[in-house]
Amino acid sequence: MNGTPTTAQNSTPYPSSPQPKGRPPHPGFWDYVHPTERPMTVKDWVVTQFILALPVINLIMLLVWVFGKTSNVNRKNYCRASLWLFLFFMVLYLLGTIGVILYARWSPSGIRFS
Repeated sequence: MNGTPTTAQNSTPYPSSPQPKGRPPHPGFWDYVHPTERPMTVKDWVVTQFILALPVINLIMLLVWVFGKTSNVNRKNYCRASLWLFLFFMVLYLLGTIGVILYARWSPSGIRFS
């Protein structure tokens, strides 16, 4: 009764384990974030770049990552931007090719392809 707690007041059903210093006892921030919204690691980006460097597989995986439901949101946005750039440069390429063909066909001193 001199201000010190008795064992009945201090007892808990489970022994308390010491928490690491500086770490809160509750789960971390990323435990509450959906896995598709977590930031990608360097390893994830290296794998992504490696797959996008392969000739035919890159277009297939680009479409899978853009339209996939379970794809990481960061990878999905990167692949969307890559797809838009791909389409933009394909249109420029086609317009350039058509322009060269039309110039060669109707120009008086045009380019001869024979």
